[in-house]
Amino acid sequence: MKNNLQNILIDSAGLPNAIHFPLTALSTHNGISREEVRLTYVAQLGTSLPVYFQ
Repeated sequence: MKNNLQNILIDSAGLPNAIHFPLTALSTHNGISREEVRLTYVAQLGTSLPVYFQ
């Protein structure tokens, strides 16, 4: 049986956020602190179809 999750791409980015939202986190990049929400995206490389996102 072939594993359908071979060759996956995982990307995570911090999106700037200025609202008071329960998932907002304080993060520091290059010495600058800010509030942000994390976006995590997983895609299968062969098809570019999303497998998971949050």
